[in-house]
Amino acid sequence: MCDITKRYFLKILTLCFTPIAFNLTGCVLSSVLPKIQENLKFSFEQFYLLSQLIARTRNLDEIVSRKIYQLMMSEPLGTEHLQSVYDRIRTLQMQSGNGNNLVLRASDFTDSEQWFISHLLLTWYTGVYYHSRGNQHITLKHALMYQKLSQYRRPPTYCGDTPEFWARPPVPQA
Repeated sequence: MCDITKRYFLKILTLCFTPIAFNLTGCVLSSVLPKIQENLKFSFEQFYLLSQLIARTRNLDEIVSRKIYQLMMSEPLGTEHLQSVYDRIRTLQMQSGNGNNLVLRASDFTDSEQWFISHLLLTWYTGVYYHSRGNQHITLKHALMYQKLSQYRRPPTYCGDTPEFWARPPVPQA
């Protein structure tokens, strides 16, 4: 019998949805990320831009994004990680001169930046904020894995007004 843990499953899921190198073409950004002024707190708007860029989608729910932002900012190194990844991407965009056509590779980032990017992606894709002090369920409806798989499967909490609605095969659309 195969013994697959939830953590292992999520790791594999993340690897399936996260390419090693990703192209920013068609992303929300019109040019490079705006510079953050010295001594200013990492703002929600900057977090939202960074999340859209890393997740490569414009369809991030703002309410969910605010919840994730608050959780990230409450971490002892949250601001430092956000700032570091933001600055690294901004620098790479400016060096390339291509802005939103930049291809980012894992080797462009330090180990801690890679960890943070995967942590942010995992949170967006699963709707769960994983942490050693306890996991927090943020959303299932707006989790990116359900947006990507919506034609095949609805989020498990969606009841459709009847019990076990999610377990029945989808109704073919005309």
